[in-house]
Amino acid sequence: SASDRKLDPHAEVRNLVISARSDGIEIVQPSARYMTSNFFIRDGKVHFGLTHVKGVSAYELDQLWAMMAEYGVMINPTQLLVNILPQVNKRTCEALIRVGAFDYLGVARTILLHYYTCVHMLTKTELKFFQNTTEDLKDIIGLALATKKEGGAAASVTRLEKLKSIAQMITNPGRSLDDTPIMIATTEEELIGIPLSCSYRDSCLNATNADTTCREFKRGKSGKMSLAVRVKEVKEHLMKDGESKMAFLTVEDDTAEVSDVVI
Repeated sequence: SASDRKLDPHAEVRNLVISARSDGIEIVQPSARYMTSNFFIRDGKVHFGLTHVKGVSAYELDQLWAMMAEYGVMINPTQLLVNILPQVNKRTCEALIRVGAFDYLGVARTILLHYYTCVHMLTKTELKFFQNTTEDLKDIIGLALATKKEGGAAASVTRLEKLKSIAQMITNPGRSLDDTPIMIATTEEELIGIPLSCSYRDSCLNATNADTTCREFKRGKSGKMSLAVRVKEVKEHLMKDGESKMAFLTVEDDTAEVSDVVI
């Protein structure tokens, strides 16, 4: 049926981005900085539309824009986590952080997501206490803990223990909070359909040895070339002798995709 043949939205976006890159058009990652929901052009670049991120709806973005308009787009990370994101759907917030919509604030995505997870565990009352603070993110749970202690009998032992565990989480995450190219590329492919802010080849140590891009190759560059690519697909074939094998590869870098590479 026609519906069965309909292209997956992310696959369609991927094809469009690859086509644009082949023509030398730069597509950049989605950003909340400009408070724009759809695709737009700025400084000769196409900015990816936030409504095309998996898990993000126009309704949730309207809520986010309303909050950001109140506090200003150049907020500090603590204001974002305490004043703004708690007013927006959790799934939407996590998706926006993971695709780099708040990269312009200067905090790594993994760190921001970790702090968001911890802050999300605070009660509305605890959050309200911090709505006018500009304390460092690492201090905010400690302040919540101190506030509860000062509350005396009003603070239950159970809640104090919960805050201690949150404080432990935020100061000792037990894992690396570095944004690695492979993590970013995988996440962006999952939520957008294609990596935009980096590529899989960025995680390869010898990728800098390449002297040719896929776009240059497709445009007719010849002679001896070195390319750094990601292998997307392998179609293996048995030769006529019944023993030898050959394969057709589909490969890509961040400029274009090349099919039928013979091995």
